[in-house]
Amino acid sequence: MTELEELKEQIKVLEKKVELLEAIEKKKETETLYDVCMTWWGRVFDNNDDMETCISDLVDNIDYWLPNEQSAAGSQNAYVECTVEGYNDCLNKIKGKLR
Repeated sequence: MTELEELKEQIKVLEKKVELLEAIEKKKETETLYDVCMTWWGRVFDNNDDMETCISDLVDNIDYWLPNEQSAAGSQNAYVECTVEGYNDCLNKIKGKLR
């Protein structure tokens, strides 16, 4: 296989990874907490994991489901900076209460 053919194959693999990641992000944006719990329950019901493992898995799924922190970097607006700071504080409190 030539170097060009190898690069083309690598590009195909990367394109498939990008498609998968985009699908995951899209699902994350539209998925409800109920959906997260139902998916978790489907996995837990079929496994024989102990209680701590099951609960830890649920908390991990919820933590992943929550939105990411925002950034006010580059903002010259004090209102935006305060709003983002408050949003991030609230998100961190929620995440802190998960564990």
